[in-house]
Amino acid sequence: MVADTAAKFRFAVPEKLEFFGDDLAASAFAEARRRMEAMGGTAVEIDYTPFAEAQAMLYSPAGAAERTAAWPISWIAIPMTFIR
Repeated sequence: MVADTAAKFRFAVPEKLEFFGDDLAASAFAEARRRMEAMGGTAVEIDYTPFAEAQAMLYSPAGAAERTAAWPISWIAIPMTFIR
């Protein structure tokens, strides 16, 4: 009984998939979805808009500049030879 319940899970899939012409990414996504369904998962379509909006705020030039400005100056002054 417990094994049956543990094998069933849900995973999110965006309603609108965009791969921007990347056929390799599209096939990798389809394969990952197929494998998750083969393991007993059920795909649940979600509205990805809130996640895309958060990404736009975080990684826009203004958002990136704001986060960079908040870094301690000592982080910026680290010679690149020490960063690997």
